[in-house]
Amino acid sequence: MMFITPEQLEQLEFLLDQSTQGIHHLFEHRHIEDVLSEDGDLPFSSGEVKMVQKLLNRLLVQPTITLKRAFISRLSDEEKRLLLRSYFNIVENTIYDATSELH
Repeated sequence: MMFITPEQLEQLEFLLDQSTQGIHHLFEHRHIEDVLSEDGDLPFSSGEVKMVQKLLNRLLVQPTITLKRAFISRLSDEEKRLLLRSYFNIVENTIYDATSELH
């Protein structure tokens, strides 16, 4: 289970809101293109889910967007791919939730 502070939650909500509008502060555009061009509908394996949880925890404790970007830059290509894929799953769900509330 993840515990995040109110400040971390506020920053996460800001990042998700920006991402739903196409502004992606955390990831390089080339990484986004690479990952989104893959078959993203494949489910995560149980090992990948565990890794994503750890990566998200480590990402969220970074206090600033600059430090979050620095953290991401130090990840392996596979870790970046998993983190980005899961992040965009969250963004998609955020968009879906917002549009379903309108109907």
